[in-house]
Amino acid sequence: MCDLSGRSNGRIELSTRFSGLVYVGRVSAPRQTYFVYKKSKKFIVISYNLRLPEEGYFQIFKKSAINRLQREFKCRKVTVDLLKKKKVVKRTLFKGLYGFKLHFRIMAALYILCSLGAAAYRKIGKRLLFEIS
Repeated sequence: MCDLSGRSNGRIELSTRFSGLVYVGRVSAPRQTYFVYKKSKKFIVISYNLRLPEEGYFQIFKKSAINRLQREFKCRKVTVDLLKKKKVVKRTLFKGLYGFKLHFRIMAALYILCSLGAAAYRKIGKRLLFEIS
């Protein structure tokens, strides 16, 4: 249940969470389009359900995590599978996640870098290769 009034009573406060968003950009990935917004110290990635366009998903990232990801892998070519094996990613940036949740979280973080112009991707076979600048 969502409380749209902004009152803090243990519910998601959508009116405060999504107010003041600034559009960063969008990334047209092979299967989905991701819209990236920023707020003071956070990035929000929004994607829509392909079958039900009135439904969607969002993920919130701290700017510090995105900046650290860029610093750690600057001037490198990476895939999501490679990043899943790195300790800095598993233990620091995305602590407590594993499996497909970790996979999609890393992918969304890389799409944020793409929308900022700090990375580019290309499809190689079934995988995406991200080049972080």
